[in-house]
Amino acid sequence: MHTDHSAQYTSTTFAEARRSAGVRQSMSAVGSSADNALVESFNVTFKRGTLQG
Repeated sequence: MHTDHSAQYTSTTFAEARRSAGVRQSMSAVGSSADNALVESFNVTFKRGTLQG
């Protein structure tokens, strides 16, 4: 999973849940708006597909 440095993605609770699910995490560079736009676009597409399907 590729994320930005938002509080929800750097929290201990999220890290524990991610690890227990076997998911590896990478993070974009701080202030990398181009990288963040790609991730946000993917997240929106994934959420729409999950919620509508």
